[in-house]
Amino acid sequence: MSQLDRLISEQAAVSAATQSIRAYVEAIFDQGSFVEINAFAKGQSRIDGAPIAGEGVLCGTATLCEQPFVVIAQNADAFYGSFGKAQADKICRAFALAAKHNMPVLSVLDSFGARVGEGVEVLEGYGAVLKAASGFADQNGLHFCVVKGQAAGMFATFAQIATVRLMDAKASMSVLSPAVLDAEGQSSAATTEACAKAGVVDYVCESADSVADVVSKLWRWYAPVFDSDDDPNRETPALQNATDFDTLVSALVDDGDYLEYRALQGGAVRCLLAHINTIPVGVVVNDVEGGNVMRADDCRKLVGFARLLYRTGSTLVTLVNSDGFVDASPELAADTADLVNYIADDDLIKIAVCVGHAVGNAYTLLASKGIGFDYSVAFAGAVVSPVSPRSAVHLMYADVLRAEGNTPAVREKLASMYADEHCDAYAAAAKGYIDEVIHPASLRPYVANALFLVGADE
Repeated sequence: MSQLDRLISEQAAVSAATQSIRAYVEAIFDQGSFVEINAFAKGQSRIDGAPIAGEGVLCGTATLCEQPFVVIAQNADAFYGSFGKAQADKICRAFALAAKHNMPVLSVLDSFGARVGEGVEVLEGYGAVLKAASGFADQNGLHFCVVKGQAAGMFATFAQIATVRLMDAKASMSVLSPAVLDAEGQSSAATTEACAKAGVVDYVCESADSVADVVSKLWRWYAPVFDSDDDPNRETPALQNATDFDTLVSALVDDGDYLEYRALQGGAVRCLLAHINTIPVGVVVNDVEGGNVMRADDCRKLVGFARLLYRTGSTLVTLVNSDGFVDASPELAADTADLVNYIADDDLIKIAVCVGHAVGNAYTLLASKGIGFDYSVAFAGAVVSPVSPRSAVHLMYADVLRAEGNTPAVREKLASMYADEHCDAYAAAAKGYIDEVIHPASLRPYVANALFLVGADE
């Protein structure tokens, strides 16, 4: 066989082995932009010695939104999607290429786990891949990980190292193998819905097209150039009477446009990727329709969001309206400690707006100067207090309740009196903890100006 004939034969073998995953990758990226690397890398079946064309992972470069990406896409059609040492070598080389040229990575996971016949070699391969992914993250490399099918074993851990995690609606993810999950009746814990509610996946995607849409939106949010004609001094008179989620967000962000983060996790907190005066920001909104208190799953969402903003160098803006974190689970203390690790870091620029209740640990973690907020303002009429006015009634006015009767009308009167006397935003401003008390209609102008004051535009 001539060298040219051999080349044609090798190309045909690789093309046939990677046809399905190649079509998936090409559906995500700009048409015709994918260029494969390490195409002829091969592993070997430990069962019959047959070569595994492409070694179960497609690697290369491609563009999306004119931005070059390094692509790592596992191929479930190659030897049942098993992972081996040769695959590890390809993945590590791809991460090295991304780090060298400062390119983001998009990885696609679809593997049933280790090729156990390789013995300790496959375990070493896992270690090398996890180290490569972790090292890339430590260099603030941007890594989008898509769980397309199965993410079993250590690749479930690999996904958690990524900057952003996306998951197909029919995929599954667990550190246990599918067979073990089935045997123990735990398959439901590995579904996309379960993973999304637990916060181990950030976006659910129905197809390669929806992956492309989400990644494009994320890149446009993160990219240094963003254009908008929305006036930074635009005011919203409706905020004087309404501080619901839709009114707040449409008043604050450019063109009212945002991409929500972990929409299925938590209920009292919503996290948005948006722009304010063309500056990329992450906005945390206490959505009172989801409850006036936050719980452990809300805190875990905030931890993931703060981590994303920290790793992308973006600014955090909080719109605080909550009576704090309330949860009986013992993990809440650990969850809030994780949140503190990001929120308290001086490298994360933070702006707070107390739009309603900023009570207890909601104020401390999401607005306080003590934890490191660079700029904090409050709506006229906002409540800033260690406890909510309704809770304070029983602590401060027990004698009045006994004298006048513990009725809803009396409790409401006392709560209003406590708020006026002890929770006024002006009292916090007088002590220097609130920089401004503002007219609600001026939310966008104040935040847009604050972004320049704290250097978020640099």
